Amino acid sequence: MAGLIRFTPDSGEPVDKRLALMRVEQVPQVATAPVEVFRCGLADAPDPVPCGPA
Repeated sequence: MAGLIRFTPDSGEPVDKRLALMRVEQVPQVATAPVEVFRCGLADAPDPVPCGPA
């Protein structure tokens, strides 16, 4: 069973999960890692991590 992502009702941010949007610079280049362009949340963080550009 896949883990569910819960969101806070007031801000909509993920609870104890990290969500990220990634961009691939060169599709045929499998050795090049994708670049994170937006992130929201962080698992096991002592303080909430705001959503925003990476």
